[in-house]
Amino acid sequence: MEKNDQIKCVKFEASGKVQGVFFRKCTKEASDKCGVKGWVLNTPQGTVQGQLEGSAESVEKMKYWLSHVGSKRSRVDKLDIVEESITEKGSSRSFTIVRDSIEVNKRIFTKK
Repeated sequence: MEKNDQIKCVKFEASGKVQGVFFRKCTKEASDKCGVKGWVLNTPQGTVQGQLEGSAESVEKMKYWLSHVGSKRSRVDKLDIVEESITEKGSSRSFTIVRDSIEVNKRIFTKK
């Protein structure tokens, strides 16, 4: 597998003032701009979880954006990188905001 073919996959959880402040919408916009695929959702615990897939450089840009930029009204107190891996093929075709409660329950992950 050549380095250019590698896809970095990161699962994250953002804590702080991240719900009700357009954090998911802005995360999608930033991800689309960076060419990152994946998903983002609100958890019942008041955090935001998601998965990023893309080049190592693009994913690192998004990790910075999540922890230091966010939406105008958000405040990220903590960004946990729950899982990080390199693969040949990502699982997402685009970046989506997951809103359906059944789909949210399928995708929520617990920190190890």
